[in-house]
Amino acid sequence: MLALVFVLSTVLTGVVTDGDGVPMPYATVRVAGTSEGAATDGQGAFAFRTAAVGSAVVEAQFLGYAPARRRVALDADTVRVDLVLREALTSLGRAVVSADAFTSGAEVRGLDALDVVTTPGAAADLFGAIATFPGVVSVDKGAGLFVRGGDVAETAVLLDGARLLRPYQFESPQGGARSSVSPWLVRGTRFSTGAFSARYGDALSGVLALDSQDEPATPSQTVDLGLAGASLGADVPVGTGGVRLAATQTLTDALFAVNGRGDAFETAPRATAGSVVASWPVADGRVKAVVQARRDALAVRVEEPSFSGVYESAARDGLALVEWTRARGRWASGTTLSVARRDGEQTLGALRLRPETGRAAVRAWAEHEASDRLRLHVGAEGSLRRARERAAIPPGDLFDPSAVPVEIDQTVRGRHVGGWAEAEAQLSRRVVVVGGLRGDAHSALAGATLDPRASVLVALDADTQLRLAGGRYSQAPALSTVARWRADGDAPREATRDALRAQRADHLVAGVLRRRGRLTLRAEAYAKRYRALAVERSGVVYGSVGTGWARGLDLFARWGDVASDRVSGWTSVSWLDARRTGVRRDASPDGTPTTRLDTGRPSFGVALSADAVGKVRVGRVTAALRGRLAAGRPVTAVERAVPSADGDFFVPVDGPLGGDTLAPFARLDASLSYTLPVARGAGLVLYGAVDNLLDRANAAGYAYSADYAERTVDASPFRRSLYVGATLVLSR
Repeated sequence: MLALVFVLSTVLTGVVTDGDGVPMPYATVRVAGTSEGAATDGQGAFAFRTAAVGSAVVEAQFLGYAPARRRVALDADTVRVDLVLREALTSLGRAVVSADAFTSGAEVRGLDALDVVTTPGAAADLFGAIATFPGVVSVDKGAGLFVRGGDVAETAVLLDGARLLRPYQFESPQGGARSSVSPWLVRGTRFSTGAFSARYGDALSGVLALDSQDEPATPSQTVDLGLAGASLGADVPVGTGGVRLAATQTLTDALFAVNGRGDAFETAPRATAGSVVASWPVADGRVKAVVQARRDALAVRVEEPSFSGVYESAARDGLALVEWTRARGRWASGTTLSVARRDGEQTLGALRLRPETGRAAVRAWAEHEASDRLRLHVGAEGSLRRARERAAIPPGDLFDPSAVPVEIDQTVRGRHVGGWAEAEAQLSRRVVVVGGLRGDAHSALAGATLDPRASVLVALDADTQLRLAGGRYSQAPALSTVARWRADGDAPREATRDALRAQRADHLVAGVLRRRGRLTLRAEAYAKRYRALAVERSGVVYGSVGTGWARGLDLFARWGDVASDRVSGWTSVSWLDARRTGVRRDASPDGTPTTRLDTGRPSFGVALSADAVGKVRVGRVTAALRGRLAAGRPVTAVERAVPSADGDFFVPVDGPLGGDTLAPFARLDASLSYTLPVARGAGLVLYGAVDNLLDRANAAGYAYSADYAERTVDASPFRRSLYVGATLVLSR
């Protein structure tokens, strides 16, 4: 049923741009003298309801820009007012970016839901769309963000300043099948692939900072039905604020049945998720509350030379946060309080994992524009964490049919305190320098960390920037890793403080960025060196013994905008060379499975990655095409096998880590959508997608005979597949 809200009010709409006509995302717009307002979206647009009558002043603000004000007459149901912000920091127009985006990496500002759902192969998934950008390795299905030679756990994902304990659904060592955040929940994104600001910590490789939607301007309802499930959404304005509700049920039985893969799962992937976002403007700012919960499960058959069984996974998690942000004059500040919890169970043969994790955290920051040439940013955060690791883990080879699992039941509690200070100074008309220092201390680890970071931006002209950035980055091993380490042996190991410590990475990035009209070009070269990496395999923790390095080059080009241009798209190309410490399977002469540390190419260290997305909008039809290429994909091959002591199976012995290379991966995806107005205030969107359009059988790895004497290439199960659905939007 269509919900109606009757109030005596006016809806203010418009666009905020800079002096060159470029849209200004995330500017604050409000009616002067009231708390009524909103932030602009990724295209600089805003819409909010005001109870003011007669004449009013509408003002827009953004740090580094002089406020823009216009007086308007509120004499209609909807009034449009466009505002132009002039930079106070520099006269070079677009040459200087705002402080929150001053990172030397692939910032994706304004990646909105429309970009996400119209990207072929992304399956309407936020992380799937982000994976099309440079510096992120994306092969076949999966949403894991492997950034510039780093593991998936090295990229922090934050929502309104709160770190997500579980950013993926259907988790796996590759991250997971989908992100746990709906694209419709997100107002904007900031994604950095290296040398990021001191305000972000506990991350070795990258940061994805998400901002949730603000209060809705008008009531609306959304119903989506597709082969993989259904979702419902509702926007309900309440006074000057409002609430956004969303619920999703994922059921993939029909999807796999249509595409002929239903027999691959004992239980097809399924998930239930819900979220509530409540947002209200207050004096000079906004208060926002977000609650979300989800659960998912799957069961898939696993075939190995010595093992045949079913892998089962079930997980649950929840997050609640409250964020308060303010902007007044030359000051801006924010505070986020959050509570998160996750638990689940994974079983495969004799392996059984039942982790539980909880976190309560606070994050506060303040930014001050001390002068037209100097901005200061300070902040602090702290958290209380708890992890319980209950597990039965087979020693040696995970697929040893005769292995007696080691039982673990260990609880670890930890405290984290961090703080940072950062200054952004314009030394001349063309040079901006940012220097920052970050400190962190974890009670479960030895010592504290102090990480200096710096970056320099040189504006060659109004369209071209040169960047140089570097610094030190630290990340604590997961508390579950600490729990397994302490449980290893006959008694709990308090030697953790001597053996497990914060992981380290040193970054150096140099790049050039050029924007001209609707075209953006970027090239970045980088180098990273790792130290004290926590190395583990199959539940065994070897300690902070890992080292490694990564270096490469990222190229990126983007043109147009899917919402306003008939033709739009982007393309990225990345070269990567990476090495890091890992674990090789070995065997003693009597056939007992063992392991040994080695250094080699990680499985996610793909040498060449290329991604191209093109979108064409003609009337009510939007068509898109995406091509992907990954060459030089490392794989660790079994070089020989030793009969086990009892002769029941063969123990594999690995060759060099990443010593073999799979055949190049190539894939073409396509999507098509059609928008049909069905009534006043209502629209129906019909959409379809074909993944792996050419039905290419890409290599996924190696398969072996029972004695490992014969090896064949194992093809990816993700062949050509079809997805269709429809979305009905009702609004007033």
